[in-house]
Amino acid sequence: MLICELMETAKSSETMKQWIPIVEEYFKKLSKEDYDCLYDEIYETIYGEVLSKEKAEYLVHEMKPYGQKWTMNEVEQVLGGNCKLATRYYTMNMMFNDYHDLFNDDTEKYVEISKLWLNDVDSEGGDIKTYRYATRV
Repeated sequence: MLICELMETAKSSETMKQWIPIVEEYFKKLSKEDYDCLYDEIYETIYGEVLSKEKAEYLVHEMKPYGQKWTMNEVEQVLGGNCKLATRYYTMNMMFNDYHDLFNDDTEKYVEISKLWLNDVDSEGGDIKTYRYATRV
């Protein structure tokens, strides 16, 4: 039976969560690119197209060149609540890493550009847009 057929018969995300520790050792034998691709497919099946707190923290800590500038608590205080906190956290730290040469340490500029990103009328919504960007970069 193919892995995708097994996943289709899982019936619930809880079942899939139980499989992860079992198959993870085999996944580690894959190339990083193949592992990341498979991980993202399984993650989406379990959680959908949203960033969990853990995934957002992992991605932010891996960001280049600076990694995390603001914690989730700090982001929550300045960005409000139009999207999930993990999405806002990822977005604001992404903006810092991408636009630091333009805005230096002007926190208000990062708040402003993050809000524009999260409220973009051409996107499918801040959560989905940020998730797709985060997992495809």
